[in-house]
This record gives sequence, structure tokens and C-alpha cells, in this order.
Amino acid sequence: MKKFIGLVTVITCMLISCDKQELNSMQNDAEYFPNSVGLYWKYQRHDSISNIITIDTINVSITADTLISNKIFKIWEYEFTNSIKKYYVTQSNDSVFIYDSPQIDVIEKIYIIPFALNDGWVIPTRRNDTSYVANIQDITINEMTYDDVFKIKRREFGFANNAKFETIWFKPYVGLVRIDLYYFSLGPYKDETWLLIDTNVE
Repeated sequence: MKKFIGLVTVITCMLISCDKQELNSMQNDAEYFPNSVGLYWKYQRHDSISNIITIDTINVSITADTLISNKIFKIWEYEFTNSIKKYYVTQSNDSVFIYDSPQIDVIEKIYIIPFALNDGWVIPTRRNDTSYVANIQDITINEMTYDDVFKIKRREFGFANNAKFETIWFKPYVGLVRIDLYYFSLGPYKDETWLLIDTNVE
């Protein structure tokens, strides 16, 4: 009996050790959340905020490295029809930090990876900005099916009646395959869906 208990204990410790190794491997895997110079994603955007539904494309590309406060950030460029928006992205252990300015004084978004169902987090500087993993599901976009995709919901409440609701579908080693955005301030002012239509991530 003692030998049996000892064997069970050893097996349990081995399984826990394997789980920890797998978790550490994912956290240190630079490709779980793709963040390498040269990668790009192309999205079809459906904007239904007005009576006329607008459909256009958005090109997202990682263009360069930059050194800020002795840390390397990747520059992400979002190319819209009439403008380009830059973000600065870095990963530290299990956290992906996204800033919308090279001053990196305000965190725009955080992702805690690897994702797991029901995991949640907040942006430290904005306690009213919460995200959680709501589901793991298969999703089909333009006849392309992605399996085991993480559905992540984010809610941010500001002053007065300001609120932002975002839902993203993230496929590990691919990136965001769908994004739903709904922003409200005394009435809706953004209601968009982005669908991935092209990428060079393999």
C-alpha cells in the first residue's frame, strides 16, 4: 500500500512538473502571441454605426524594433483608409503590454498568456478596465476555420456614460482573427467588426 501511495505521489509530481514546464514554455514562446518584425494581418472592417454599412480594409503590420527605457518594443502600424496609428508592444513573462505612445505612460491593453478559460485581468492603472476569457471555440471566417480559438471580452467604463465593449477571438500562433468593437458615450459612436482575411503568419 505504501509503495502504491508513493507511486501515485511520484506520478502526481511528474504531472505537475510537466504542466509547469508547458506553462513556462508557452510564456517564453515568442510566437504564441505573434510579435515579430515583418508579420502582417489584413482585416475587412464592417462599420455599422450609421444607416449605411461601410466596408473597408485595415492593414496591420509589425514594422520595426525600438528601444524605450532600456526595453525593446515592437512597433505595430494600423493602416486605415485615411490614417496610420502606431502601437508599441512588448512582452514580459506572461504579460503582453500594448501602449499607444512611445512615452509608454498609459497602458492601452494587456493580455495575460497563455490564455485559459475563465482567466481574467485588469489594467493596473485603470481598475474599471477588465478582461476575461469567456469561451474556447471554433470559428469560421471567409471559409477558413480556426479551431480552439479564445474568445476574450473586455469592458471599460469611463466618466459619465462612457463605455467600451470589445470582444476578440485569438488563435495562438496566428493572432486576432475577429474583433468586435462597441463604444458608447451618450449614444453609440463605434460599432465595428473586423474579420481576418489575410496574414503571413504561418
